[in-house]
Amino acid sequence: MRKRISCLLLTTVMLFSLVPALGGTALAAGGFYDVDQNAWYLKYLDTAVDSGLINGRGDGRFAPNDDITGSEAVKLAACIGQLLTEGSVSLTNGSPWYASYMEYAVEEGILDAPLGQYALSAPITRAELMNMLCRAIPRGQRTQINSIPDGAIPDLYPSTPYRDNIYTLYRMGIVTGSDKRGSCLPQRQISRAEVATLVARIVDKDLRVAFQLEVSEDDPLNFTGEAALRAALEGEWGYCPPASDTPAAWIFFGNNGTFTIRLTDLKHNAIEEYMGAWKLERRYAGANEIPDALILTLYEMVEGEPVGEPTIMAGDFLIRRKTLCDERIVLELIQMNNGDSLFSSYYDDTAPVLRKYTGWTPRGETRKNESFCAAAWKVDYALKTVWLDDAAENGDNIGRYEALPYQAAPQMDLTSRAPQMLTDGSVWLVRTDELGRVTEMLLYSYYDPDEQLTEEEAAELLGGVPEVQQQLEQGMSILFDQRPEVIGGEPCVIISLGTDHGEQFVREKTYAVAPSGIVYVYDLLADEWSIIWKWQDHM
Repeated sequence: MRKRISCLLLTTVMLFSLVPALGGTALAAGGFYDVDQNAWYLKYLDTAVDSGLINGRGDGRFAPNDDITGSEAVKLAACIGQLLTEGSVSLTNGSPWYASYMEYAVEEGILDAPLGQYALSAPITRAELMNMLCRAIPRGQRTQINSIPDGAIPDLYPSTPYRDNIYTLYRMGIVTGSDKRGSCLPQRQISRAEVATLVARIVDKDLRVAFQLEVSEDDPLNFTGEAALRAALEGEWGYCPPASDTPAAWIFFGNNGTFTIRLTDLKHNAIEEYMGAWKLERRYAGANEIPDALILTLYEMVEGEPVGEPTIMAGDFLIRRKTLCDERIVLELIQMNNGDSLFSSYYDDTAPVLRKYTGWTPRGETRKNESFCAAAWKVDYALKTVWLDDAAENGDNIGRYEALPYQAAPQMDLTSRAPQMLTDGSVWLVRTDELGRVTEMLLYSYYDPDEQLTEEEAAELLGGVPEVQQQLEQGMSILFDQRPEVIGGEPCVIISLGTDHGEQFVREKTYAVAPSGIVYVYDLLADEWSIIWKWQDHM
């Protein structure tokens, strides 16, 4: 139970099938009864299907909103790689069905190593798929048509996995982003419709998109260059001492590279005023990216006037792009030189943070019927509302201006999460209903997606559920007769309860036990899994 929940959704049916290059007829996009003839991806779907790389479900459906699993992504990338290299696809299913595609992908450098069993069955992220597709394209065919500098995509940080290959797809016109700023949303799953679009742009150069990223003039966080960053830094910033919400110091950055600091005591009586110079440096940012560190040095002050050149270190601060406070976007500067600063000396604070209110409000739409990772920035327990911001597993923001208010569903009790809700750096697995209301929040950091329950561990957890205890006491038996299944983003052990008649086992109910301690029961009529028990709520 000390395992993470991965932010993945259930995918149980094989997504892609390769249509033989010389045999069979690809189903026309217009022939899928679940594809709207006005769908934005229709022209791409036609090309993708005609290429022989993508097919439907086999029942007349394309299922455009379904996810793609790791094994399906490996097959697709391998087939694309062979098509672009050899002109046709000769790869076929093996045993297991994905074996030949995996072998090809590793041999040709599309993958560094074979995927594990969990990664094969779990939905793949946008970043993971984009990385595979880029590596499947021969280097000589990676013609760039867009000039997009490093750091221009707002949610591709220096630490984002596969960042360089994702930028390559943007520059080739294969990926254009999810909004006018080109946001990638790298940790989200990718739909079949989106995959069809990427495939079409890979195989047909005429479908690739030449574009420029749109920058909003009134957006203080769209730092497309050092000049924009300097403009955002200018003005007044505040500092609050530990355990205080009231600023005790103010720093004003001028446009000429100088600043002034005013320090006060807890009663807001002035203590000192200083003057200094500020400059930008790159600590973690790449050579072609905007600086990410702010260095402050002070003048020696004589009778209130600066003397000589600034030589006294006042602190090195990391530029954090945003946070949220009272529904407003706030810029932050976080000290990174181990408490050696003016603020540390006066206020005994080893990690001072400077803040500037921008007046900028969050943007975007709440997510409906989804499972995703997020950080909680604000909670209103009276109104049962929580402000959530999409986050990667390491806590990095995925997109800007997505810290939006989510109403809790009637059965959701936010107060039960109160002690941990706003813990700095905490990442939550959030599930929402069809109205966009939060139905569940679990701390992501509790679980490890690479670990799975053994049958013995699952049986022990299941046996502690009151409903199951009663059935076992009535003489029912446990049967493990199915392979693990991914439910709610976790690899679950499937257990049937029933009566054993020797040669025949009559199943009465089927349960699924997740590493997080969630227990599901299968509803045969509705063909869905329902949660009946959460060990986290009973510990």
